[in-house]
Amino acid sequence: MNKYLIIGRPTAWAIAIINLGFAIYQILNFSLKWGQDLSLLSSAYWIILTIGIVIFINDILYSKVYQKWFWVLSIIILAPITPIYYLFQRDKLIRLGEKFKEK
Repeated sequence: MNKYLIIGRPTAWAIAIINLGFAIYQILNFSLKWGQDLSLLSSAYWIILTIGIVIFINDILYSKVYQKWFWVLSIIILAPITPIYYLFQRDKLIRLGEKFKEK
């Protein structure tokens, strides 16, 4: 099942959780006016986010995932949240994709 998840499940989970953690920290810093310099953290966030988007979109496009384009658009639009939900549902989505033979 992990044929196209090129980094393995534990690493995918780590990237997804780090992305969400960085996003939450940046939101809290902005909304609570902590006043911390986020230039290095912001750069790291965007690099990890881009790597995560590429990895998850690669997995979605090359696996037989049910409703591929919904998941691709969700990964792009809701990047910090969607990878975690996708990892929970991945096996089920692949089974549904094989069952319904999505074109």
